[in-house]
Amino acid sequence: MSLSMVRALFARRRTVREDWIAWLPPEKLEIFKSIATRWERNSTMSGIALHDAFGLRDDGRFEQARLHVEMANELVARNTVELTHAVNVIHDEARHVADLPSVEPLAPENFRSEAAQRVAHWSTMFHWILFDARSQFFQKLRVIGSVIGDASSNFAAASAELTESSLTDIEAPWIALADLECDLNTSARELEVVLKSLLLKLPPALTEAIREGLQAPPVSALRRSSSRRSRVSH
Repeated sequence: MSLSMVRALFARRRTVREDWIAWLPPEKLEIFKSIATRWERNSTMSGIALHDAFGLRDDGRFEQARLHVEMANELVARNTVELTHAVNVIHDEARHVADLPSVEPLAPENFRSEAAQRVAHWSTMFHWILFDARSQFFQKLRVIGSVIGDASSNFAAASAELTESSLTDIEAPWIALADLECDLNTSARELEVVLKSLLLKLPPALTEAIREGLQAPPVSALRRSSSRRSRVSH
């Protein structure tokens, strides 16, 4: 083993926080800002639609509330397609990186639904069993993909339950929608952190590849994702 390899093996790894505040070269910063801004815009749009649905319900405008629940569900579905596509792209490009960045397990207290809290709890346990950073990185991606997929499916189910009701008979689906929308936003923020950390490690060739992958239309990714999602989300 060469001296450089020995040094790399025992070199101190940068923390997640250090990666988050680290400087990105202009071309990498442009990629990160454009993707993160798009995810935040998508989350804001679904959040506004859901917030308006709550307000319309409280005002007794039930038909308009129903339409806004359906709108929020459609926006969440679109956002889920894009985030799932991003998980797959990051996974595929990270396979070509020898020295992957450090990641932290999902914190259960950052999630609101029981399902997401349970997944985050188990991810924390497995994170410390997987001692090498590479396994921890891909485990983190799998967990994020799982939370996104489950939250989106449960959001759709709660939306259907509400829109098929009088909107006044049941409270639980309304609470579920708020919790699940929050969990999707938290997952997107976690994915932003992973993306920036990975960009710091990417050589120029892979930087261009991840740019093309993330900017590709997510609809095509949805058609191809069924065979790949099992690799990422399970």
